[in-house]
Amino acid sequence: MAAFGILSYEHRPLKRPRLGPPDVYPQDPKQKEDELTALNVKQGFNNQPAVSGDEHGSAKNVNFNPSKISSNFSSIIAEKLRCNTFADTGKRKPQVNQKDNFWLVTARSQSSINNWFTDLAGTKPLTQLAKKVPIFSKKEEVFGYLAKYCVPVMRSAWMIKMTCAYHAAITETKVKKRHVIDPCIEWTQIITKYLWEQLQKVAEFYRQSPGQGCGSPLPAPPAEVETAMKQWEYHEKLAMFMFQDGMLDRHEFLTWVLECFEKIRPGEDELLRFLLPLLLQYSGEFVQSAYLSRRLAYFCTRRLNLLLSDGSLGPGPGGHPAHGISAQQGNALPPTPTSQPAGGNQPQTPFTDFYICYQHRPVVFGLSCMLQSIVLCCPSALVWHYSLTDSRNKTGSPLDLLPIAPSNLPMPGGNSSFNQQVRAKVREIEEQIKERGQAVEFRWSFDKCQETTAGFTISRVLHTLEVLDNHSFEKSDFSNSLDSLYNRIFGSGQSKDGHEMSPDDDAVVTLLCEWAVSCKRSGPHRAMVVAKLLEKRQTEIEAERCGESEVVDEKGSVSSGSLSAATLPVFQDVLLQFLDTQAPVLTEPGNESERVEFSNLVLLFCELIRHDVFSHNIYMCTLISRGDLASDSHLPRPRSPSDEPSDESERKEQDAGSSVKMEARSFLSQSHKNTAKDKGMDPAFPLVYEQPRHIQYATHFPIPQEESASHECNQRLVVLYGVGKQRDEARHAIKKITKDILKVLNRKSTAETGGEEGQKRKRSKPEAFPTAEDIFSKFQHLSHFDQHQVTSQVSRNVMEQIASFALGMSYHLPLVQHIQFIFDLMEYSLNISGLIDFAIQLLNELSLVEAELLLKSSNLAGSYTTGLCLCIVAVLRRYHSCLILNPDQTAQVFDGLRIVVKSGVNPADCSSAERCILAYLYDLYTSCSHLKSKFGEIFSEFCSKVKNSIYYNIDPSDSNMLWEQMFMIDAIANPTAHNLNHSMVGKILNDSPANRYSFVCNVLMDVCVDHRDPERVNDIGILCAELTAYCRSLSAEWLGVLKALCCSSNNGNCGFNDLLCNVDVSDLSFHDSLATFVAILIARQCLLLEDLVRCVAIPSLLNAACSEQDSESGARLTCRILLHLFRTPQRNPCPQDGTKSVGIRSSCDRHLLAASQNSIVVGAVFAVLKAVFMLGDAELKGSGFSHSAGLDDIGEDDMGSKKSGGRNVSIETASLVVYAKYVLKSICQQEWVGERCLKSLSEDSSALQDPVLVNIQAQRLLQLICYPHRQLDSEEGENPQRQRIKRILQNMDQWTMRQSSLELQLMIKQSSNNVSRSVFELYSLLENIAKATIEVFQKSAEMNSSNPTWNGSAVSSSSVSNSNNTAISSERSGVWLVAPLIGKLPTSVQGHVLKAAGEELEKGQHLGPSSRKERDRQKQKSMSLLSQQPFLSLVLTCLKGQDEQREGLLTSLYSQVQQIVTNWREDQYQDDCKAKQMMHEALKLRLNLVGGMFDTVQRSTQQTTEWAVLLLDIISSGTVDMQSNNELFTTVLDMLSVLINGTLAADMSSISQGSMEENKRAYMNLVKKLRKELGDRQSESLEKVRQLLPLPKQTRDVITCEPQGSLIDTKGNKIAGFEKEGLQVSTKQKISPWDVFEGLKHSAPLSWGWFGSVRVDRKVTKYEEQQRLLLYHTHIKPKPRSYYLAPLNLPQEEEEPPTPVPPEPDKKVDPGKPEKSASSVDYKPHNPVLQYTPGMAPDLMMNQSNMPFRMGYPTPMNMYNISQGYTTYGSHMGMQPHPSQPGGIGPASYGNQGFQGGHPGTNPAMVDPLRQMQPRPSGYVHQQAPAAYAHTVPNTQRSVTDKSAWLGPGFSTSPKIIR
Repeated sequence: MAAFGILSYEHRPLKRPRLGPPDVYPQDPKQKEDELTALNVKQGFNNQPAVSGDEHGSAKNVNFNPSKISSNFSSIIAEKLRCNTFADTGKRKPQVNQKDNFWLVTARSQSSINNWFTDLAGTKPLTQLAKKVPIFSKKEEVFGYLAKYCVPVMRSAWMIKMTCAYHAAITETKVKKRHVIDPCIEWTQIITKYLWEQLQKVAEFYRQSPGQGCGSPLPAPPAEVETAMKQWEYHEKLAMFMFQDGMLDRHEFLTWVLECFEKIRPGEDELLRFLLPLLLQYSGEFVQSAYLSRRLAYFCTRRLNLLLSDGSLGPGPGGHPAHGISAQQGNALPPTPTSQPAGGNQPQTPFTDFYICYQHRPVVFGLSCMLQSIVLCCPSALVWHYSLTDSRNKTGSPLDLLPIAPSNLPMPGGNSSFNQQVRAKVREIEEQIKERGQAVEFRWSFDKCQETTAGFTISRVLHTLEVLDNHSFEKSDFSNSLDSLYNRIFGSGQSKDGHEMSPDDDAVVTLLCEWAVSCKRSGPHRAMVVAKLLEKRQTEIEAERCGESEVVDEKGSVSSGSLSAATLPVFQDVLLQFLDTQAPVLTEPGNESERVEFSNLVLLFCELIRHDVFSHNIYMCTLISRGDLASDSHLPRPRSPSDEPSDESERKEQDAGSSVKMEARSFLSQSHKNTAKDKGMDPAFPLVYEQPRHIQYATHFPIPQEESASHECNQRLVVLYGVGKQRDEARHAIKKITKDILKVLNRKSTAETGGEEGQKRKRSKPEAFPTAEDIFSKFQHLSHFDQHQVTSQVSRNVMEQIASFALGMSYHLPLVQHIQFIFDLMEYSLNISGLIDFAIQLLNELSLVEAELLLKSSNLAGSYTTGLCLCIVAVLRRYHSCLILNPDQTAQVFDGLRIVVKSGVNPADCSSAERCILAYLYDLYTSCSHLKSKFGEIFSEFCSKVKNSIYYNIDPSDSNMLWEQMFMIDAIANPTAHNLNHSMVGKILNDSPANRYSFVCNVLMDVCVDHRDPERVNDIGILCAELTAYCRSLSAEWLGVLKALCCSSNNGNCGFNDLLCNVDVSDLSFHDSLATFVAILIARQCLLLEDLVRCVAIPSLLNAACSEQDSESGARLTCRILLHLFRTPQRNPCPQDGTKSVGIRSSCDRHLLAASQNSIVVGAVFAVLKAVFMLGDAELKGSGFSHSAGLDDIGEDDMGSKKSGGRNVSIETASLVVYAKYVLKSICQQEWVGERCLKSLSEDSSALQDPVLVNIQAQRLLQLICYPHRQLDSEEGENPQRQRIKRILQNMDQWTMRQSSLELQLMIKQSSNNVSRSVFELYSLLENIAKATIEVFQKSAEMNSSNPTWNGSAVSSSSVSNSNNTAISSERSGVWLVAPLIGKLPTSVQGHVLKAAGEELEKGQHLGPSSRKERDRQKQKSMSLLSQQPFLSLVLTCLKGQDEQREGLLTSLYSQVQQIVTNWREDQYQDDCKAKQMMHEALKLRLNLVGGMFDTVQRSTQQTTEWAVLLLDIISSGTVDMQSNNELFTTVLDMLSVLINGTLAADMSSISQGSMEENKRAYMNLVKKLRKELGDRQSESLEKVRQLLPLPKQTRDVITCEPQGSLIDTKGNKIAGFEKEGLQVSTKQKISPWDVFEGLKHSAPLSWGWFGSVRVDRKVTKYEEQQRLLLYHTHIKPKPRSYYLAPLNLPQEEEEPPTPVPPEPDKKVDPGKPEKSASSVDYKPHNPVLQYTPGMAPDLMMNQSNMPFRMGYPTPMNMYNISQGYTTYGSHMGMQPHPSQPGGIGPASYGNQGFQGGHPGTNPAMVDPLRQMQPRPSGYVHQQAPAAYAHTVPNTQRSVTDKSAWLGPGFSTSPKIIR
């Protein structure tokens, strides 16, 4: 409908009247008349009217289609609606008219300014003030006025907005190409600069005011400062309002606040207190940014640390006196939660003194509060963080600066329950922060096992083992001493906080114990090394504890109970745990290695107890308290040691169930030659092994025999035997054995009266004195504890005898062989320390004894002391490695030996004993650097003499002289005769080569042909050694004669033909005797072992290997001799079987032989091994035995036959090839051979790369050296090389790791050296290693998944100890060791492994189109492999130095992680919990791998961005969140944090401006991308991510609407979808607060279009309508009353019905009540009452009881609420709720179906178009039309809009929002 008052076109005046009459047909923009088509140009415009006929006539005769009219009308309405819909003006800036609305302030306008600001501060509406706004020349001047007039901050902000708008408008007009300045940043800078100026004035006042201490009040500030303070206070509030309103750049402003605090100097506590409220106001905003929180946390921790430390509180710049906090209190450890009182008092903390200071109290509380807020809300800011170069963001965590934990900082409100809850939460988060920090530090390359034995710890353990293996314990110098060993093991692993033992320290201690006990390593020195290392470590830790503070440790741990920290050894708990779980225990009688390990354990704990590293007393107390020693009915009672087996068995039966027990004694350490008969003697034998482990330990662990230890010994006896008869028997048995030994020592036949006589007597009266055999058989049944007790007592007795003789008080000296017997017993009992001490005490007395003998002119003078000294040297040589651990003892030994042999002795002409002593002196001197510095002047010259006389290489003699068969035949026949003058005979032999020749031949004839009694062979050997000592030349003869015998096939080229004619070398019967004879010569330094190897063994073996004629018998003899020389001499003081085994009788000579073995150069050992190997691998002519495969055919039977003693002929008589293999295997099984070879190969593996060995032979020999007790596997299958590598990797444990490494290194070197096919062979080998490595991991994964209890947890209880062992060490074997092993190989191997790992990683991702089941199985297999932590460790190891591989792997990992996220988005893991868990594991592994390469990621900006976006994607997609997997979530979060911070920190990295800008740009781009990814999504996890980004600008969000059912097409444009009524929420529009002006009429940038607003014609109010009606109405004349009383004139029949009479004006129809007669009322346009005629369009019916209001406001369908909640329904109308808005609060439902059903007369063609015309109701407020004027609306038809929801019934046609 046209608006009122607008003239028609005809009557409208023209602007230019001269143009002629107006055109009443207005021109349209794109009308058809203007189209210049070809036709129009030719023919002109041809008008075709819509209806034919007269253009100006009426169309009343034309038939129009009503539906067409309807649709045309609808399109007109729709077009009108479109035109009336508001356009989106959101992009426009608000227009400000700078000419009209502003006036520039000048000096003259001061009064008007005052008035204006007074109005602004008052209540004058902004609409009026906006008409003229004053503008200052400088923007900041406005601040002064605002503060001066105390303008409310909201109106002040409006004033600032107007100022900003003015300047923006001015700039626009001035600058054509406008550079938009962000008002947020601009005004943030302006206001912070203004605030800073005010703050400086205030700060200056605080700094200048003289401080009289905390309590003194500040002087009154001057006026200027007071003004500044007021300005500060006002503008701080204004800034706060602008900040909250989003007018300031939040990040920039908070950074400025932070800088204000960072610029406060130490000591300016008043200023800090003044500013603190500012900080607390913004605390909620600070914690939204991790960057700001980190800086703030650094500030808080620094200040709190300053307050805590003494120095800061001295009279500083602020003049504050100290609060008197003691240093103790400042450094005290944080109290644990339990130490806090439960009451309401403040918990006792180091800050207690500050609570009473009114100045410091708020400072402490404020800073603590901020720090705790950061912990609770933004823990990411406190996580340990590595910074590249940012000076403000240092590497580390802010909490590093704080001496106490944030949870222990004070909190206002005392110790209320709420505070306790907060503290508990803070503590929980602190733990998470620690874990996350550790993860970042290790670049996420570790897992939970980190703290026990995996990850970093395992590498430390392996490093320790490698250090131990590479250390040479035979010598001591600066780079190879106990100190250097200690530094290599513990130096790197020192814990940061000193006294706290780090977890890997425990692991190292446990490893040291394992190393000392394991039978995979050898040497009694290990126990002492470990004891000394741990003692040193313990001392260091205790010193640190004492140094840190004298305060008693507040932990109050249970274990320390009543004991102070000083008495509980540091490692007691670790060692006890070792005993509980890993220590060996006796379980099987026949298990040799178990027995050896148990002996090692006893020795280890003997040393640990001696060094006070382990407390036996606390150990016993712990066992008693735990009940480990409690009486057990099913265990036998331990029997006391006793002589008579029958008694023992009876007693055992009686007491079996009555008391506690323990018998682990008898077979524990029997010698290797014990017979079955011996085992049978012990009736308790089956029960020994059933004792619980701690009872075995308590029985055997020795306690030092000192006065101070008597309590412990008594305690042990009581615990084991009770207090009755058994304890007495145990004591008695020990006393009896001691008495027996002392009987032998104290016999009347003393050494003084001559040894011969003594021996005769001993033989003549055997019953009077026990024999050594008897004593030993009883001794070996004692426990180690008892053995130590016996030997200590006996050795003390011997010392007393010798001391009293030395002092001249006695004539009795113990025999040398008796002392030797005591040495043997001590050695057998493992009393090594006691043995060394005893030997040194004897040594110190020897010079006095010698002097006494000379004084008494004894015939023993000169021989007794050197003989005894020889025994001492033998013992010390045997335990040389133990001796040199103690430099003082070493020096004592050296000095003592030097005095015994006297420097004047001639090394070339001395007795055999002296020769051995000199040799040891030389060895000691050369192996210990401290001896060189101490005795260098005295001994250095003599040292070279000894070297030239004893340690010189000799060549074999090949003499053939006249053989005098009777020469010295008497001496040879009676070698022990004492009447032989050795030195004189030596001179005779020296003078005549013929005599030497005859002597050598005679001796050899005697040994080989005449007498083969082992005793005689030993005696002859010693005689020859004595003579050789006096005649050096004999050495060459011995070597020559041996060469002649062994190389007998050389046809007489070697000399000694006379002997060869009489000795049949192929006769096996003398081989043992000859071997024993040679062994004694070598032991006594007559020959060097390496000379024998070089001149005799190698030529002989090579002759046979080259199949020379008749060489076999010589080679067999050589093998026999080598076997004797290389085999470790067995320790058995008294052989118990009746057979006379051939061997070295004296333990002294056995020790000396062992020393010779140790001193041989390792090259000679390899030469022997290679020669024997070649012999065993060759095909020999004439032997009838052909074999070239290696050593596979030697079974355990062959080995056993040699040992059992009954069948040794079998291997002796076997073919030479088999015998050579047996000899090789036996030699390789000697511990010293394996140890020396492995140590040498570890340093240089070229020894096996010998041209004489082909590759496979070298590998076989290496295997034999590495695994002498293992059968060699024959590799079969398609790829034997890969199978072998796989076996090496699978069978590896921590002890065999170096062997595995050597095997692989040898294969690689062989492939590299093979020039002809090297490239292909090497590539193939590397591929095999890589593939085998992956297969090992796969197999391990399968085993884990198929048997979760694989690590021994499902073992039966009978083998508890073994299962424990397995479980604990499983991580240190198998796959865990693959990574360290591969790390030792060349980088080419690592490259191949990395490539194979990358391929394997991708397998689980992109699987071909196989069946789903197969795909899942493959994926599971891949994931379970990849979720293994060791696999991660392997890849990271390989990555070191593999840059080209890194890029490829990173790309591959990127695609894999992306694939996981994609799979998640496709809901592949939703239903299956297991799949989800596996996905998380796989994701974790890949992220850990990426963590290992993080430096590579960070070096590239592109990779940083890609990974950052991907990490964000992991969180935003929900793949990982805080609820499902918090650990993984924090990993992703911290990675993202490091990437973002890394980019941020880089802007400090270089000085050049260009690169700074570039980095800043990279940072901004990264932030922009991440923000875009984040969008507006909300979740708890995403909030944590948002903290990592700078604070975003705050905008005002407006929710916008669009018609319901709108769709978006492919181009992104909105199009109308299916037709629905109402609006739907479409988008969120962000408006800058600077663009929204209060008090201005224009709405930009708020756009009406956002709310679906439509222009509507102004609604005529009912008052206007009434007035209009009144203007034209006529009054009806009143009728007289009679008119009404007269009857009606009834119509004539057949007449037309009369027209209905309208009712009188005073008779109005109530619109709320439907009238029944409505159908008979006619409608008149002027009538205010709505009437209805049949046929009228139902839309016009406004009857409220059954019809919604259609023409006015959109009416909610619950219009019926008018009738007080009762619903009235029309019979013809169905009202249904709107589908999209359930409930009843929705737009009207128009229910036209009801109308059509109820009014058949209605024209449907009219209804539909009318319905289309109706505008859609708004999705917001549905205003209800008041019923009072509902009937007036039809007269003012309008196009109804959704805007009606926003409009009130005013006169204005301009839309507005009702707020």
